[in-house]
Order: sequence, then structure tokens, then C-alpha cells
Amino acid sequence: KGIFTSFTGRMTATGFDLTSLADALEFKAYHEGLHLGMMMSIRKLI
Repeated sequence: KGIFTSFTGRMTATGFDLTSLADALEFKAYHEGLHLGMMMSIRKLI
């Protein structure tokens, strides 16, 4: 279908250089892990 045939790279605010779709997907998993870790910490606090 031609979906995701091009990717415009960018630098994240935290300094990760995303130059490909594979980099972006890897960063997404890392980023979601940060959210999960924060939620687990808040749950322990409560």
C-alpha cells in the first residue's frame, strides 16, 4: 500500500537521534516503558 515508505528523521528532546522507522519504533518501546515505570512508582506511593 505504500504506507511508511519514507521517514523524516528528528532529534528528540532527550537527545535520541531517530534516523529511521526502526529507530522510532525502538524509541517508542523505551518511551512507553518510562510511562509504565512512572505508573508503577505512583501506585506504590499511593
